[in-house]
Amino acid sequence: MDVAARSAVARGAEVAFVDNRPRSVGGDGDVDDLLREVLELAAERAGRRLKET
Repeated sequence: MDVAARSAVARGAEVAFVDNRPRSVGGDGDVDDLLREVLELAAERAGRRLKET
């Protein structure tokens, strides 16, 4: 983040830091549960690819 911010400022951009927290507004479930599911799926797929090589 600090590298990107320095680069942006060097190009004349304004930089603001925020502390955003995702939250669900309806939809398919709790944000933490959905992110955990995505991470597990990514790990599973990466494991399969490693076994294939």
